[in-house]
Amino acid sequence: MSSAHAAELVLAAGCFAAGLACSAGGWRALLPRGVTLVDACARFGCGSLANTFLPARGGDVVRMSLFGRIVPGGMFAVAGAVAAFEVARWLAIVPLGIGAAGSTLPPVALAAPAAALAPIGIAAVLAARGSRRAATVMASLRRAPPAAYLLVLLWAAATLAAKVAGATLVAGAIGVPHAFSAALLVVPALELAGTVPLTPANIGVAEGAAALAFHAHGLSMERGLAAGFALHAVETAAGLAFGGAGAGLLLRRSPVLHRIVTVRPTTVWKRLLTLSTSMRRKIEPLLCELHAHTRWSDGALTVPELVDLYGRNGFDVLCVTDHVNRSDDPWLPADAPARGIVRANHADYLAELGAQAERAMREYDLLLLPGLELTYNDLDPYLAAHAVAIGCRAYVSVDDGIDVALANARGEGAALVAAHPYRARRGGPFPSRLTLRWSRDWRRLRDAVDRWELFNRHDLYGWTAERGLPSVANGDFHRPEHLHGWKTLLPVAKNEAAVVGYLRSSRPTFLTRIDPPLELPEAA
Repeated sequence: MSSAHAAELVLAAGCFAAGLACSAGGWRALLPRGVTLVDACARFGCGSLANTFLPARGGDVVRMSLFGRIVPGGMFAVAGAVAAFEVARWLAIVPLGIGAAGSTLPPVALAAPAAALAPIGIAAVLAARGSRRAATVMASLRRAPPAAYLLVLLWAAATLAAKVAGATLVAGAIGVPHAFSAALLVVPALELAGTVPLTPANIGVAEGAAALAFHAHGLSMERGLAAGFALHAVETAAGLAFGGAGAGLLLRRSPVLHRIVTVRPTTVWKRLLTLSTSMRRKIEPLLCELHAHTRWSDGALTVPELVDLYGRNGFDVLCVTDHVNRSDDPWLPADAPARGIVRANHADYLAELGAQAERAMREYDLLLLPGLELTYNDLDPYLAAHAVAIGCRAYVSVDDGIDVALANARGEGAALVAAHPYRARRGGPFPSRLTLRWSRDWRRLRDAVDRWELFNRHDLYGWTAERGLPSVANGDFHRPEHLHGWKTLLPVAKNEAAVVGYLRSSRPTFLTRIDPPLELPEAA
């Protein structure tokens, strides 16, 4: 190692790190939309860091757990994507091994793709027998389009190419003749050895497999063992660096770490003084957005993008309320593509909200609530009405009318808000697409809902205040410019039961207007 070229070894480590990034891309390819490549690399890298210290590839469990926090269906949905990537990886490795090693390739290597397919086959059998967890695994595979599987194969090939490049650079740096040919032998051997990782970082097994491959290339066993140690050391260093960067990125987003590193000594004694001189704690009001849409219906952002937008802008509570439409919605053309929440996709919708709720609280201290907008449209505007069901975790149909839907949502424990309660102008024409049912039948419907929108974004429905109806202010978010406007403040603890319970009560709410930041005038 004394004659090794440091620059080549550093470049080799970069190639191995690129291979890890490609593997993260392969995992991400079959996962639902919303997982960025950077986030996937960070979570995958944490597993690489864990594999350095845990035996039996314990880091893979860490990876699946971290991905499961942001993916609908959790770890079991991720398991399907992992199994598919493993199949693609072996489909790329075996031809390389056959071409490089020929008849000397162990027969067990030829069975690797079949062994990788076994978990998928077992999951399919269990799903057919009624296992819900196995059904989650298979559902994640069925939802992926065919192009995603081609992308997985490309990521697997890129992973293999990066490892071959890294092994070639290491072999060349330590003076192995015909370094590229040696790498074509060593990489399949290391992959095969990695199928039985008995030790942390596969120490000992990886070096032995590499030494045998170098020996088959023509090196002496002693020199092959030294080359194997060098190669594995560089690969392990790359894994540590890649994993450390990923862990640092996830920790940087964590509000817990932020609180730790920003605490001041004065804050500590002031808190102690407050505790010693006061027996009463005030609850700070929560800044709430109770009416927001995503791409699950007619919003412009995905759920993760919506969480990031509201989290970065200091909101405390965000309720996602995508539309549940009539199956024969007269406001939509007959040939319009179906969009919105239906019974068939509600479980996936709820699962994504659950996964993002954990991330929202961890990264932004943002309480993410599930909800629905019960959307009853009609050609007669006096029959049309929309209601926001906050905290609703069950699917509620509107096909039987808004009255039945409200009763069903209330039975599920949701807090109900009359959304954009328009009122027709006296003696004047009005657009047909208005929800006028609330203003016409407010006396009969006042007990069917808990709150009424006094403000919807910047629109004011003053008649609701004139009649003393309990009010809220919502953004009806569809696009980023809808972030600002009138919002609701709730003096309540930050948890779902407290927020929903407060909205269902008769206690007062407080309204505030959030304006966009003023742009500074340019210097003359």
